[in-house]
Amino acid sequence: MGDKIWDVNVADYPRLAGETSDDARIMRAASDCEGGVLYFGQGLYEIAEMPA
Repeated sequence: MGDKIWDVNVADYPRLAGETSDDARIMRAASDCEGGVLYFGQGLYEIAEMPA
């Protein structure tokens, strides 16, 4: 379990400087909620490429 957060909202992960799509912030959020729930609020998300 360690320092993982179980339920995470993508809205709590803003784009960082230089990011032009939402890929990286979604992956950061997913990494932090391993084994939990990843919430996506209503809206449009720009996905350029997602790793498998």
